[in-house]
Amino acid sequence: MDPIPHLGKSDDTRLREYIVTLKDMTDSDTFYDDMENPGGNLYIPNRLVECVNRRPVSRNTHYMLTYAEAAQLIDDPRVLTVELNFEDLGLIRGPFNFEQTSSQFDKRVASDSNDVNWGLLRCLRKTDIPNWGAGATLDQTATIRSSTSGKNVDVVIMDDGCPYPTTLEYQQNPDGTGYSRMIEYNWFIHNPAVYGTAAGNYNYGSGGISSNRLQQHGSHTTGTVAGNTQGWARDADIYNITYQDSIDFVREFHKNKPINPLTGVKNPTIMNNSWGYRGTSLATRYISKLTIRGVEYFPTSGTAGNYVWDTSVIQNTARLNIGGAFPAIVYSDDIDMIDAMREGVIVVASAGNSYFYQDVPGGLDYDNTMIYDGTTYYIHRGSTPGSAWGDNENERVICVGASGSHNETPPGNSVYTSTAIEVGDYKAEFSNYGPRVDVFAPGSGIQSIWYVGENLYDATAAPDPRAAVLGITDLTNNNFKKCPGTSMSGPQVAGVLACLAEKYPRMTVADARAYLKNACPPTLSSTTGGAQDPLDAGLSFNPASCNRMLFLQNTRVPELEVGGFNKKTFPSSNEFYRPTSGAVYPRKKSLTSYRKNSDFTIGSDSSTVSENGTVTVNITTNNVPNGTKIPYIITGNMLTEVASYRTYTINGLYSSSSLIPGVIFNTKPNNSTRVVTSDSPQAGTSSTITNSLLGGTGLTASTTPTAGGTDDGFWPLNLPFNITYLGQTYSTIYIGTNSYITFSAGSVEYSQLSSANPPLPKIMITAADNSCQRLYYGVEGVSPNRTYRVRYEGTNSTIGTLGSPNMVWEAVFYESVPAQIDIHVGINNRWIFGALGEGFTATNLSVPLTGTLTVNNGSSSLPITVNTPNVVLLNVRLGIHPAPNVNIMVN
Repeated sequence: MDPIPHLGKSDDTRLREYIVTLKDMTDSDTFYDDMENPGGNLYIPNRLVECVNRRPVSRNTHYMLTYAEAAQLIDDPRVLTVELNFEDLGLIRGPFNFEQTSSQFDKRVASDSNDVNWGLLRCLRKTDIPNWGAGATLDQTATIRSSTSGKNVDVVIMDDGCPYPTTLEYQQNPDGTGYSRMIEYNWFIHNPAVYGTAAGNYNYGSGGISSNRLQQHGSHTTGTVAGNTQGWARDADIYNITYQDSIDFVREFHKNKPINPLTGVKNPTIMNNSWGYRGTSLATRYISKLTIRGVEYFPTSGTAGNYVWDTSVIQNTARLNIGGAFPAIVYSDDIDMIDAMREGVIVVASAGNSYFYQDVPGGLDYDNTMIYDGTTYYIHRGSTPGSAWGDNENERVICVGASGSHNETPPGNSVYTSTAIEVGDYKAEFSNYGPRVDVFAPGSGIQSIWYVGENLYDATAAPDPRAAVLGITDLTNNNFKKCPGTSMSGPQVAGVLACLAEKYPRMTVADARAYLKNACPPTLSSTTGGAQDPLDAGLSFNPASCNRMLFLQNTRVPELEVGGFNKKTFPSSNEFYRPTSGAVYPRKKSLTSYRKNSDFTIGSDSSTVSENGTVTVNITTNNVPNGTKIPYIITGNMLTEVASYRTYTINGLYSSSSLIPGVIFNTKPNNSTRVVTSDSPQAGTSSTITNSLLGGTGLTASTTPTAGGTDDGFWPLNLPFNITYLGQTYSTIYIGTNSYITFSAGSVEYSQLSSANPPLPKIMITAADNSCQRLYYGVEGVSPNRTYRVRYEGTNSTIGTLGSPNMVWEAVFYESVPAQIDIHVGINNRWIFGALGEGFTATNLSVPLTGTLTVNNGSSSLPITVNTPNVVLLNVRLGIHPAPNVNIMVN
């Protein structure tokens, strides 16, 4: 059997440091107890396991395990993933380094004191300047203007060290004067939450693993994000932290920010990560197996350490860059990035410089693997942190590739022998690419700050000319250098997003990703040379591959292109992420421009309507043009006692100050109710909870009620602890197929349901003549804090299909709080009515119906056909303010 990915070699019996990631923080205490005491469940080692790093605020915990123990632990239902620490996996954590240069707005690659980051000019335009690059005009003279500069935005640069705050590029003013915008924040005040240790002082001096005073890679990326002549967010506050430190520090920093009195909200946090994990230089002789799109490939000959492969399989099928350092994922770090985004941090990461293809979850190549020197690796999932991909658009790191190919012949052979950047938008030859890349930005020959005399790239001194003007002799730390790499393209995106966040401080990760997807044009040219062509962006291999180029909208752009200021606002409705439910922003404009001088009246042809009858709502308008869309919303309210059996009915409880036959609770999906009864009958409380349904995993499933069939039957369930309901103690509950819970006995009643029928203590949940196709039930947790959960899956008719319910609810009983019962309702098709006209069909009454009416000659109408046996008060109102509305009684 192949080794499990990310666990190392299967024949290794040593105890090594593994990182265990939980699905949910609420499982952490019980998991700690199981791991750190002898015994435990089926998947836990039967010994006291040494914890080497607790990390209280994280879902990740580090334990000493063997490969076999780690492989078994993956099957624990509380565990999301287990992985060997990155050092033992042979991965390296470090910046994405390459070298390139540019002058003025110039695509030359030689450093020059007077040059300016050419990405600024390129990304303030939707299209490239014709004939700008190698073999044509290298130098561009242009005036760039931006209406945003990152004011009241915090940018965090996680990189190789912490630059000098006295550097002129990081000061308040473009001439190098004013205060330093670089804030030396004490990250270690968050030690208690991050490491579970006492608070300390972060070291901004030289030396030490926590921080290094470096004017190298991190200073270059900082200058591109927020430099005052080479960067974008020129008024942003700058924070630096090393990638040796935990992302949890940034999470705590963001959570604990004060409200900015100038804006009324916390400053947005934009975080740049121009670093990642990578394996050693890839050599075919160590590859023993490839699995590509479900097909297995093997060497044509050779033995371990000397395998021989078909070149076509390596290059065209697997798209491997032999000789490059392959990208690698460390899931525990990805999880921390996902949690940071959940908490509001907008995370940008560089895609990497290995010229590797990378896919998204569910993509054709996401699960491709390679067995390399005995360890299994995923080869097309990208590099942490740019690979981080959560459950939704708010949990996905923005991954950036580099544009800017070089002028070698043939093109793309080496960035070190080139003299200029080619004409046109092409992928930089070193850049990773594919569907996981969200956007490309200039990443070759990018000018920013670098320590003078450093030979890693270019030792040529290019001192900041402002130093001489200000009489500053420290030219070592006020020096410009041009570099290539996705490390240089990622900061361009982080800087642009910081500018946008100034105008829209509530911008989320989903908003930022939607902007990049919809506002940035697909102008990156993709060659068709296949995997052997370093400029190929992979579009022919997978059309889902990215070819979008970064563009800053809502800015002043070159007058030659647009004739002045581009007044298009951000976010516009077609560029902003719009969730599929709940409130959305920006709301589409419909009647705002007419409201002041217009009149709207609404009425109906009848104030009542019978079941299966039709009522027509009429709208009349004055001074509203033909074709105007008028939004409307239809809601339905059940009328108390007559319809109570179709809502929650808690037998004999008080509602407000008067006793009524049943207490009615809202049953909108996932808006659930907690009931707490006291020892005194006919007394208790109810409150709203928002926990989601958990599902049937881990519970016993049954499809056979004790009495009757799936229609008109019930299940008696014996609880492992006593509960209290309306002053009485019970250890058995009865679940009726007609969607209610009874105590002391079961019931098969299906008609004339009310507070008196069935004549038992009960909880009625959308109770009617229903049927239940499957019931889940069972105990969860550890005494004395166990819960007993029941999941009902049924149909709002006397028959239904197993596995296709249209009524789902769960009830949870508590050992530690015997009188508490939580009721969770999911899908609920018991209440149905339909609206005809404007394309409506039958829908759930608990979900409002919305739509638009079109004005024609000052009027419009909406026929509504009702299909419900219940007494309902319909309300139809227009989506304007104030909102004209009309009520219609259904009887």
